[in-house]
Amino acid sequence: MSGSDNLDLNFSSESIQNENAPLMGPDSEQHAKPLSIFKIIGISAACSGWQAAFSVEFSFVSPLLALLHVSPILVTLIWLAGPLSGFIVQPIIGSISDRCERKWGRRRPYIFGGFLFTFVGLGLLAFSVQIAKGIMGKNYRVCAIIVVCIALWILNLSINTMMTPSRTLVDDFTKPTRQDILGQSTVTLMLGLSNFLANLAGSVDLVHYLPAFKSNTLAIFTFGMIILTISTIPTLMIAKETQHKRPANSKKYSSLGLLKMIFIKIVKKIRTMPRKMLILCMIYFFSWLAYFPFQIYMTDYMGKVVYKGDPNADKNSQAYQNYQRGVRKGAFTFALMSIVSCFFSLIIEKMAKRIGIRLTYFISQLLAGVCLVLTLWVQTPLASMIMFALIGYNFTAFNSMPFSLIGDYVVGDDKESKKEDTGLLMGVLNSFGVLAQVVSNFVAGSIILKKYPNKDHYAIAYGGFTSVFPCILVWFLNERKVKTQVERTTEGIQEDGNVVEYFESEED
Repeated sequence: MSGSDNLDLNFSSESIQNENAPLMGPDSEQHAKPLSIFKIIGISAACSGWQAAFSVEFSFVSPLLALLHVSPILVTLIWLAGPLSGFIVQPIIGSISDRCERKWGRRRPYIFGGFLFTFVGLGLLAFSVQIAKGIMGKNYRVCAIIVVCIALWILNLSINTMMTPSRTLVDDFTKPTRQDILGQSTVTLMLGLSNFLANLAGSVDLVHYLPAFKSNTLAIFTFGMIILTISTIPTLMIAKETQHKRPANSKKYSSLGLLKMIFIKIVKKIRTMPRKMLILCMIYFFSWLAYFPFQIYMTDYMGKVVYKGDPNADKNSQAYQNYQRGVRKGAFTFALMSIVSCFFSLIIEKMAKRIGIRLTYFISQLLAGVCLVLTLWVQTPLASMIMFALIGYNFTAFNSMPFSLIGDYVVGDDKESKKEDTGLLMGVLNSFGVLAQVVSNFVAGSIILKKYPNKDHYAIAYGGFTSVFPCILVWFLNERKVKTQVERTTEGIQEDGNVVEYFESEED
Protein backbone atom coordinates (compact mmCIF):
# COMPACT_ATOMS: atom_id res chain seq x y z
CA MET A 1 0.00 0.00 0.00
CA SER A 2 1.45 3.38 -0.98
CA GLY A 3 2.17 6.26 1.39
CA SER A 4 -0.72 8.24 -0.04
CA ASP A 5 -3.18 5.54 0.98
CA ASN A 6 -2.23 5.16 4.62
CA LEU A 7 -0.63 7.00 7.49
CA ASP A 8 2.18 4.56 8.27
CA LEU A 9 5.32 6.61 8.74
CA ASN A 10 7.77 5.68 5.95
CA PHE A 11 10.92 7.78 5.80
CA SER A 12 13.26 7.84 2.84
CA SER A 13 16.77 9.18 3.38
CA GLU A 14 16.72 10.58 -0.15
CA SER A 15 13.39 12.36 0.30
CA ILE A 16 14.54 13.85 3.60
CA GLN A 17 17.65 15.32 2.04
CA ASN A 18 16.07 16.59 -1.17
CA GLU A 19 12.75 17.86 0.16
CA ASN A 20 13.59 19.35 3.55
CA ALA A 21 17.24 20.37 3.59
CA PRO A 22 16.68 23.59 1.56
CA LEU A 23 14.21 24.78 4.19
CA MET A 24 16.79 24.69 6.94
CA GLY A 25 20.42 25.47 7.64
CA PRO A 26 23.26 24.97 5.19
CA ASP A 27 24.43 21.68 6.71
CA SER A 28 21.72 19.05 6.19
CA GLU A 29 23.65 16.42 8.15
CA GLN A 30 23.80 18.70 11.13
CA HIS A 31 20.04 19.19 11.05
CA ALA A 32 19.37 15.47 10.66
CA LYS A 33 20.41 15.15 14.31
CA PRO A 34 17.65 15.52 16.91
CA LEU A 35 16.97 19.12 17.88
CA SER A 36 17.17 20.14 21.52
CA ILE A 37 13.88 20.85 23.22
CA PHE A 38 15.02 24.44 23.76
CA LYS A 39 15.50 24.96 20.02
CA ILE A 40 12.12 23.41 19.25
CA ILE A 41 10.55 25.76 21.79
CA GLY A 42 12.31 28.72 20.18
CA ILE A 43 11.15 27.72 16.70
CA SER A 44 7.60 27.26 18.01
CA ALA A 45 7.45 30.49 20.03
CA ALA A 46 5.77 32.58 17.31
CA CYS A 47 2.73 30.29 17.56
CA SER A 48 2.37 31.50 21.13
CA GLY A 49 2.22 35.06 19.82
CA TRP A 50 -0.62 34.66 17.37
CA GLN A 51 -2.49 32.41 19.82
CA ALA A 52 -2.33 35.19 22.43
CA ALA A 53 -3.96 37.49 19.87
CA PHE A 54 -6.62 34.86 19.19
CA SER A 55 -7.17 34.34 22.93
CA VAL A 56 -7.93 37.97 23.73
CA GLU A 57 -10.01 38.26 20.56
CA PHE A 58 -12.24 35.27 21.25
CA SER A 59 -12.50 35.87 24.99
CA PHE A 60 -13.22 39.59 24.99
CA VAL A 61 -14.63 40.71 21.63
CA SER A 62 -18.05 39.11 22.29
CA PRO A 63 -18.37 40.90 25.66
CA LEU A 64 -17.19 44.11 23.96
CA LEU A 65 -19.89 43.74 21.30
CA ALA A 66 -22.45 42.99 24.01
CA LEU A 67 -21.52 46.23 25.79
CA LEU A 68 -22.02 48.06 22.47
CA HIS A 69 -25.54 46.53 22.26
CA VAL A 70 -24.85 44.66 19.01
CA SER A 71 -27.65 42.29 17.94
CA PRO A 72 -26.94 38.50 17.74
CA ILE A 73 -27.36 38.48 13.93
CA LEU A 74 -24.84 41.29 13.51
CA VAL A 75 -22.46 39.55 15.94
CA THR A 76 -22.62 36.47 13.71
CA LEU A 77 -21.74 38.54 10.65
CA ILE A 78 -18.90 40.31 12.47
CA TRP A 79 -17.41 36.98 13.57
CA LEU A 80 -17.20 35.88 9.92
CA ALA A 81 -14.04 37.98 9.68
CA GLY A 82 -11.95 35.22 11.22
CA PRO A 83 -13.18 32.18 9.28
CA LEU A 84 -13.43 33.92 5.90
CA SER A 85 -9.99 35.50 6.15
CA GLY A 86 -8.52 32.16 7.20
CA PHE A 87 -10.21 30.27 4.37
CA ILE A 88 -8.77 32.70 1.81
CA VAL A 89 -5.38 33.49 3.32
CA GLN A 90 -4.04 30.27 4.85
CA PRO A 91 -3.71 28.01 1.79
CA ILE A 92 -2.52 30.90 -0.39
CA ILE A 93 0.13 32.06 2.08
CA GLY A 94 1.11 28.43 2.72
CA SER A 95 1.70 27.82 -0.96
CA ILE A 96 3.41 31.16 -1.62
CA SER A 97 5.76 30.59 1.32
CA ASP A 98 6.80 27.26 -0.23
CA ARG A 99 8.21 29.29 -3.14
CA CYS A 100 9.53 32.31 -1.26
CA GLU A 101 13.11 33.20 -2.24
CA ARG A 102 13.81 35.89 0.35
CA LYS A 103 17.11 35.91 2.19
CA TRP A 104 15.28 35.30 5.48
CA GLY A 105 13.97 32.01 4.15
CA ARG A 106 10.55 30.73 3.15
CA ARG A 107 8.51 31.19 6.31
CA ARG A 108 9.96 34.01 8.41
CA PRO A 109 9.09 36.92 6.05
CA TYR A 110 5.41 36.06 6.38
CA ILE A 111 5.68 35.53 10.12
CA PHE A 112 7.24 38.97 10.47
CA GLY A 113 4.71 40.71 8.20
CA GLY A 114 1.81 39.01 9.96
CA PHE A 115 3.25 40.02 13.32
CA LEU A 116 3.33 43.73 12.40
CA PHE A 117 -0.30 43.86 11.28
CA THR A 118 -1.49 41.66 14.16
CA PHE A 119 0.03 44.26 16.46
CA VAL A 120 -1.92 46.99 14.63
CA GLY A 121 -5.18 45.03 14.81
CA LEU A 122 -4.86 44.49 18.55
CA GLY A 123 -4.09 48.18 19.01
CA LEU A 124 -7.24 49.19 17.12
CA LEU A 125 -9.35 46.85 19.27
CA ALA A 126 -7.74 48.18 22.43
CA PHE A 127 -8.55 51.80 21.57
CA SER A 128 -11.74 51.21 19.54
CA VAL A 129 -14.04 53.06 21.97
CA GLN A 130 -11.56 55.89 22.49
CA ILE A 131 -11.13 56.29 18.71
CA ALA A 132 -14.89 56.35 18.20
CA LYS A 133 -15.40 58.90 20.97
CA GLY A 134 -12.68 61.07 19.46
CA ILE A 135 -14.46 61.01 16.10
CA MET A 136 -18.15 61.13 17.07
CA GLY A 137 -18.23 62.35 20.66
CA LYS A 138 -21.13 61.05 22.75
CA ASN A 139 -22.83 59.31 19.80
CA TYR A 140 -19.93 56.96 19.39
CA ARG A 141 -21.63 53.53 19.42
CA VAL A 142 -22.01 52.97 15.65
CA CYS A 143 -18.54 54.33 14.99
CA ALA A 144 -17.09 52.03 17.65
CA ILE A 145 -18.75 49.01 16.01
CA ILE A 146 -17.23 50.01 12.66
CA VAL A 147 -13.77 50.39 14.23
CA VAL A 148 -14.12 46.95 15.86
CA CYS A 149 -15.10 45.41 12.51
CA ILE A 150 -12.11 46.97 10.74
CA ALA A 151 -9.80 45.89 13.55
CA LEU A 152 -11.11 42.31 13.43
CA TRP A 153 -10.48 42.03 9.68
CA ILE A 154 -6.96 43.40 10.03
CA LEU A 155 -6.31 41.17 13.03
CA ASN A 156 -7.62 37.98 11.46
CA LEU A 157 -5.98 38.51 8.07
CA SER A 158 -2.63 39.07 9.77
CA ILE A 159 -2.97 36.20 12.25
CA ASN A 160 -3.79 33.84 9.38
CA THR A 161 -0.76 35.17 7.53
CA MET A 162 1.37 34.11 10.50
CA MET A 163 -0.37 30.85 11.30
CA THR A 164 0.44 28.47 8.44
CA PRO A 165 4.09 29.59 7.96
CA SER A 166 4.80 29.33 11.69
CA ARG A 167 3.31 25.83 11.93
CA THR A 168 5.05 24.76 8.72
CA LEU A 169 8.33 26.17 9.98
CA VAL A 170 8.16 23.77 12.93
CA ASP A 171 7.46 20.89 10.55
CA ASP A 172 10.37 21.99 8.31
CA PHE A 173 12.81 21.62 11.18
CA THR A 174 11.37 18.60 13.01
CA LYS A 175 10.30 16.32 10.16
CA PRO A 176 13.88 15.45 9.04
CA THR A 177 14.79 14.60 12.66
CA ARG A 178 11.68 12.45 13.16
CA GLN A 179 10.49 14.82 15.91
CA ASP A 180 7.32 15.96 14.15
CA ILE A 181 4.85 14.84 16.83
CA LEU A 182 7.10 16.39 19.48
CA GLY A 183 7.30 19.55 17.39
CA GLN A 184 3.55 19.89 16.92
CA SER A 185 2.83 19.00 20.56
CA THR A 186 5.34 21.71 21.52
CA VAL A 187 3.34 24.09 19.34
CA THR A 188 0.24 23.12 21.30
CA LEU A 189 2.17 23.67 24.52
CA MET A 190 3.02 27.18 23.36
CA LEU A 191 -0.63 27.76 22.41
CA GLY A 192 -1.67 26.61 25.87
CA LEU A 193 0.84 28.83 27.64
CA SER A 194 -0.22 31.95 25.77
CA ASN A 195 -3.88 31.03 26.31
CA PHE A 196 -3.16 30.71 30.02
CA LEU A 197 -1.32 34.01 30.34
CA ALA A 198 -3.82 36.01 28.26
CA ASN A 199 -6.88 34.61 30.00
CA LEU A 200 -5.30 34.76 33.46
CA ALA A 201 -4.77 38.47 32.87
CA GLY A 202 -8.35 38.76 31.66
CA SER A 203 -9.69 37.06 34.77
CA VAL A 204 -8.44 39.90 36.97
CA ASP A 205 -9.93 43.37 37.33
CA LEU A 206 -6.83 44.95 35.79
CA VAL A 207 -8.07 48.52 36.18
CA HIS A 208 -8.06 48.02 39.95
CA TYR A 209 -4.32 47.27 39.84
CA LEU A 210 -3.44 49.37 36.78
CA PRO A 211 -5.75 52.40 36.89
CA ALA A 212 -3.84 54.13 34.07
CA PHE A 213 -5.52 51.79 31.56
CA LYS A 214 -8.99 53.19 32.37
CA SER A 215 -10.74 49.99 31.14
CA ASN A 216 -10.17 46.25 31.24
CA THR A 217 -10.63 46.09 27.46
CA LEU A 218 -7.70 48.44 26.91
CA ALA A 219 -5.56 46.57 29.43
CA ILE A 220 -6.17 43.06 28.09
CA PHE A 221 -5.58 43.92 24.43
CA THR A 222 -2.39 45.75 25.41
CA PHE A 223 -1.30 42.65 27.29
CA GLY A 224 -1.95 40.61 24.15
CA MET A 225 0.30 42.96 22.17
CA ILE A 226 3.09 42.41 24.70
CA ILE A 227 2.84 38.60 24.52
CA LEU A 228 2.73 38.77 20.71
CA THR A 229 5.97 40.74 20.61
CA ILE A 230 8.03 38.76 23.10
CA SER A 231 6.90 35.47 21.52
CA THR A 232 7.56 36.27 17.87
CA ILE A 233 11.07 37.72 18.22
CA PRO A 234 12.72 34.42 19.40
CA THR A 235 11.39 32.51 16.37
CA LEU A 236 12.64 35.17 13.97
CA MET A 237 16.08 34.96 15.58
CA ILE A 238 16.43 31.20 16.19
CA ALA A 239 14.75 29.58 13.16
CA LYS A 240 17.50 30.44 10.68
CA GLU A 241 16.48 29.20 7.26
CA THR A 242 18.68 29.18 4.20
CA GLN A 243 17.56 31.10 1.14
CA HIS A 244 15.43 28.99 -1.17
CA LYS A 245 16.65 28.85 -4.77
CA ARG A 246 14.13 28.14 -7.48
CA PRO A 247 15.20 25.31 -9.80
CA ALA A 248 16.63 26.63 -13.05
CA ASN A 249 14.05 24.84 -15.20
CA SER A 250 11.04 25.90 -13.12
CA LYS A 251 8.51 28.40 -14.41
CA LYS A 252 8.50 31.91 -12.97
CA TYR A 253 5.05 33.39 -12.38
CA SER A 254 3.79 36.95 -12.21
CA SER A 255 1.91 37.89 -9.05
CA LEU A 256 -1.47 37.35 -10.72
CA GLY A 257 -0.27 34.19 -12.44
CA LEU A 258 1.05 32.82 -9.16
CA LEU A 259 -2.27 33.42 -7.39
CA LYS A 260 -4.13 31.77 -10.28
CA MET A 261 -1.77 28.79 -10.20
CA ILE A 262 -2.11 28.46 -6.43
CA PHE A 263 -5.92 28.61 -6.61
CA ILE A 264 -5.99 25.89 -9.28
CA LYS A 265 -3.57 23.80 -7.24
CA ILE A 266 -5.62 24.18 -4.06
CA VAL A 267 -8.84 23.14 -5.82
CA LYS A 268 -7.05 20.22 -7.47
CA LYS A 269 -5.52 19.20 -4.15
CA ILE A 270 -8.91 19.13 -2.44
CA ARG A 271 -10.53 17.23 -5.33
CA THR A 272 -7.78 14.60 -5.67
CA MET A 273 -6.61 14.14 -2.09
CA PRO A 274 -6.22 10.51 -0.93
CA ARG A 275 -9.04 9.00 1.08
CA LYS A 276 -7.07 8.92 4.33
CA MET A 277 -6.10 12.56 3.98
CA LEU A 278 -9.73 13.48 3.28
CA ILE A 279 -10.73 11.63 6.46
CA LEU A 280 -8.08 13.55 8.39
CA CYS A 281 -9.40 16.85 7.04
CA MET A 282 -12.98 15.89 7.90
CA ILE A 283 -11.93 14.99 11.45
CA TYR A 284 -10.33 18.41 11.76
CA PHE A 285 -13.47 20.01 10.27
CA PHE A 286 -15.84 18.40 12.79
CA SER A 287 -13.44 19.02 15.69
CA TRP A 288 -13.60 22.75 14.96
CA LEU A 289 -17.36 22.55 14.31
CA ALA A 290 -17.72 21.31 17.90
CA TYR A 291 -15.20 23.66 19.50
CA PHE A 292 -15.91 27.01 17.82
CA PRO A 293 -19.23 27.94 19.57
CA PHE A 294 -17.59 27.20 22.89
CA GLN A 295 -14.64 29.41 22.00
CA ILE A 296 -16.64 32.49 21.05
CA TYR A 297 -19.57 32.23 23.49
CA MET A 298 -18.09 30.74 26.66
CA THR A 299 -17.21 33.99 28.46
CA ASP A 300 -20.55 35.51 27.46
CA TYR A 301 -22.27 32.31 28.66
CA MET A 302 -20.53 32.54 32.04
CA GLY A 303 -21.65 36.15 32.41
CA LYS A 304 -25.28 35.70 31.31
CA VAL A 305 -26.24 32.13 32.25
CA VAL A 306 -23.95 31.02 35.06
CA TYR A 307 -23.67 34.35 36.91
CA LYS A 308 -27.13 35.67 35.89
CA GLY A 309 -25.74 38.96 34.60
CA ASP A 310 -26.92 41.45 32.00
CA PRO A 311 -24.43 43.41 29.84
CA ASN A 312 -27.17 45.90 28.90
CA ALA A 313 -28.08 46.79 32.48
CA ASP A 314 -27.04 50.02 34.16
CA LYS A 315 -23.32 50.02 34.91
CA ASN A 316 -23.98 50.54 38.61
CA SER A 317 -26.51 47.70 38.83
CA GLN A 318 -25.89 44.27 40.34
CA ALA A 319 -26.85 42.57 37.07
CA TYR A 320 -24.11 44.44 35.20
CA GLN A 321 -21.54 43.64 37.89
CA ASN A 322 -22.57 39.98 37.78
CA TYR A 323 -22.01 39.92 34.04
CA GLN A 324 -18.54 41.43 34.38
CA ARG A 325 -17.69 38.95 37.11
CA GLY A 326 -18.88 36.08 34.94
CA VAL A 327 -16.76 37.22 32.01
CA ARG A 328 -13.68 37.35 34.24
CA LYS A 329 -14.48 33.88 35.60
CA GLY A 330 -14.84 32.72 32.01
CA ALA A 331 -11.38 34.06 31.23
CA PHE A 332 -10.04 32.28 34.32
CA THR A 333 -11.70 29.08 33.10
CA PHE A 334 -9.91 29.45 29.77
CA ALA A 335 -6.70 29.81 31.77
CA LEU A 336 -7.45 26.56 33.64
CA MET A 337 -8.20 24.88 30.31
CA SER A 338 -4.81 26.06 29.09
CA ILE A 339 -3.10 24.38 32.05
CA VAL A 340 -4.80 21.10 31.14
CA SER A 341 -3.79 21.64 27.52
CA CYS A 342 -0.16 22.24 28.49
CA PHE A 343 -0.15 19.07 30.61
CA PHE A 344 -1.42 16.93 27.74
CA SER A 345 1.01 18.61 25.36
CA LEU A 346 3.80 17.06 27.43
CA ILE A 347 2.37 13.53 27.40
CA ILE A 348 0.27 13.21 24.23
CA GLU A 349 3.18 11.85 22.17
CA LYS A 350 3.71 9.07 24.72
CA MET A 351 -0.04 8.44 24.88
CA ALA A 352 -0.22 8.05 21.11
CA LYS A 353 2.64 5.56 21.19
CA ARG A 354 1.17 3.63 24.13
CA ILE A 355 -2.54 3.40 23.25
CA GLY A 356 -2.50 4.50 19.61
CA ILE A 357 -3.38 7.64 17.69
CA ARG A 358 -7.02 6.70 17.17
CA LEU A 359 -7.84 5.96 20.81
CA THR A 360 -5.94 9.05 22.02
CA TYR A 361 -7.96 11.29 19.70
CA PHE A 362 -11.26 9.46 20.34
CA ILE A 363 -11.07 9.88 24.12
CA SER A 364 -10.27 13.57 23.80
CA GLN A 365 -13.18 14.26 21.45
CA LEU A 366 -15.67 12.16 23.41
CA LEU A 367 -14.75 13.90 26.67
CA ALA A 368 -15.14 17.33 25.05
CA GLY A 369 -18.50 16.41 23.55
CA VAL A 370 -19.87 15.22 26.89
CA CYS A 371 -18.67 18.37 28.69
CA LEU A 372 -20.23 20.67 26.08
CA VAL A 373 -23.58 18.88 26.08
CA LEU A 374 -23.75 18.96 29.88
CA THR A 375 -24.05 22.77 29.77
CA LEU A 376 -27.76 22.17 29.12
CA TRP A 377 -28.14 20.96 32.71
CA VAL A 378 -24.99 21.78 34.70
CA GLN A 379 -24.72 25.55 35.15
CA THR A 380 -23.11 26.12 38.54
CA PRO A 381 -19.84 28.12 38.55
CA LEU A 382 -17.55 25.40 39.93
CA ALA A 383 -18.96 22.58 37.80
CA SER A 384 -18.81 24.74 34.66
CA MET A 385 -15.18 25.63 35.31
CA ILE A 386 -14.21 21.97 35.81
CA MET A 387 -16.06 20.79 32.70
CA PHE A 388 -14.60 23.49 30.48
CA ALA A 389 -11.08 22.99 31.85
CA LEU A 390 -11.19 19.32 30.77
CA ILE A 391 -11.71 20.42 27.16
CA GLY A 392 -8.03 21.39 27.21
CA TYR A 393 -7.21 17.74 26.42
CA ASN A 394 -9.25 17.95 23.22
CA PHE A 395 -7.69 21.32 22.34
CA THR A 396 -4.26 19.69 22.52
CA ALA A 397 -5.29 16.67 20.45
CA PHE A 398 -6.90 18.44 17.50
CA ASN A 399 -4.27 21.17 17.38
CA SER A 400 -1.31 18.78 17.20
CA MET A 401 -2.15 15.32 15.92
CA PRO A 402 -3.68 16.26 12.51
CA PHE A 403 -0.70 18.49 11.73
CA SER A 404 1.84 15.80 12.61
CA LEU A 405 -0.10 13.19 10.64
CA ILE A 406 -0.47 15.31 7.53
CA GLY A 407 3.31 15.53 7.32
CA ASP A 408 3.33 11.82 6.48
CA TYR A 409 2.15 12.72 3.00
CA VAL A 410 5.21 14.85 2.43
CA VAL A 411 7.84 12.21 3.20
CA GLY A 412 5.91 9.01 2.40
CA ASP A 413 7.27 6.31 0.11
CA ASP A 414 4.80 7.15 -2.65
CA LYS A 415 6.51 9.23 -5.35
CA GLU A 416 3.56 11.59 -5.78
CA SER A 417 3.37 12.32 -2.07
CA LYS A 418 7.03 13.38 -2.10
CA LYS A 419 6.10 16.23 -4.41
CA GLU A 420 3.53 17.69 -2.07
CA ASP A 421 4.17 21.17 -0.73
CA THR A 422 4.15 21.20 3.06
CA GLY A 423 2.82 24.74 3.33
CA LEU A 424 0.00 24.03 0.89
CA LEU A 425 -1.03 20.88 2.76
CA MET A 426 -1.03 22.73 6.07
CA GLY A 427 -3.11 25.48 4.47
CA VAL A 428 -5.62 23.00 3.04
CA LEU A 429 -5.99 21.34 6.44
CA ASN A 430 -6.44 24.73 8.11
CA SER A 431 -9.04 25.64 5.50
CA PHE A 432 -11.22 22.75 6.62
CA GLY A 433 -11.04 24.12 10.16
CA VAL A 434 -11.89 27.60 8.90
CA LEU A 435 -14.84 26.30 6.87
CA ALA A 436 -16.09 24.57 10.03
CA GLN A 437 -15.92 27.90 11.86
CA VAL A 438 -18.06 29.57 9.17
CA VAL A 439 -20.68 26.81 9.36
CA SER A 440 -20.63 26.62 13.15
CA ASN A 441 -20.83 30.39 13.52
CA PHE A 442 -23.84 30.53 11.20
CA VAL A 443 -25.71 27.70 12.92
CA ALA A 444 -24.93 28.86 16.46
CA GLY A 445 -25.46 32.58 15.89
CA SER A 446 -27.95 33.00 13.06
CA ILE A 447 -30.17 30.02 13.86
CA ILE A 448 -29.87 28.96 17.51
CA LEU A 449 -29.23 32.30 19.24
CA LYS A 450 -31.65 34.10 16.94
CA LYS A 451 -34.42 31.76 18.08
CA TYR A 452 -33.20 31.56 21.69
CA PRO A 453 -31.60 34.93 22.62
CA ASN A 454 -29.24 34.88 25.61
CA LYS A 455 -29.30 31.04 25.61
CA ASP A 456 -25.59 30.70 24.88
CA HIS A 457 -25.56 27.20 26.36
CA TYR A 458 -27.78 26.01 23.50
CA ALA A 459 -25.12 27.08 21.01
CA ILE A 460 -22.34 25.48 23.06
CA ALA A 461 -24.29 22.22 23.46
CA TYR A 462 -24.89 22.09 19.70
CA GLY A 463 -21.11 21.89 19.31
CA GLY A 464 -21.03 19.02 21.75
CA PHE A 465 -23.52 16.98 19.71
CA THR A 466 -21.39 17.38 16.56
CA SER A 467 -18.49 15.70 18.39
CA VAL A 468 -20.00 12.35 17.49
CA PHE A 469 -18.68 12.70 13.92
CA PRO A 470 -14.93 12.92 14.70
CA CYS A 471 -15.43 10.20 17.31
CA ILE A 472 -16.52 7.90 14.48
CA LEU A 473 -14.20 9.12 11.73
CA VAL A 474 -11.02 8.78 13.78
CA TRP A 475 -11.35 4.98 13.65
CA PHE A 476 -10.84 5.08 9.88
CA LEU A 477 -7.29 6.40 10.30
CA ASN A 478 -4.36 4.00 10.18
CA GLU A 479 -1.96 3.78 13.07
CA ARG A 480 1.75 4.39 12.70
CA LYS A 481 3.20 0.91 13.05
CA VAL A 482 6.69 -0.27 13.90
CA LYS A 483 7.84 -2.96 11.47
CA THR A 484 8.50 -6.48 12.68
CA GLN A 485 12.00 -7.94 12.60
CA VAL A 486 11.13 -9.92 9.45
CA GLU A 487 9.77 -6.82 7.72
CA ARG A 488 12.82 -4.80 8.74
CA THR A 489 15.14 -7.41 7.29
CA THR A 490 13.10 -7.77 4.10
CA GLU A 491 12.72 -4.03 3.44
CA GLY A 492 16.26 -3.00 4.45
CA ILE A 493 15.22 -0.99 7.49
CA GLN A 494 17.81 0.17 10.00
CA GLU A 495 17.15 1.27 13.55
CA ASP A 496 18.86 4.12 15.33
CA GLY A 497 17.81 4.13 18.98
CA ASN A 498 14.03 4.28 19.09
CA VAL A 499 13.75 5.73 15.58
CA VAL A 500 12.86 3.43 12.72
CA GLU A 501 14.31 4.60 9.40
CA TYR A 502 12.96 3.39 6.07
CA PHE A 503 15.38 3.27 3.15
CA GLU A 504 14.51 2.74 -0.49
CA SER A 505 16.07 -0.34 -2.02
CA GLU A 506 18.64 0.05 -4.78
CA GLU A 507 16.29 -1.64 -7.23
CA ASP A 508 13.82 1.25 -6.86
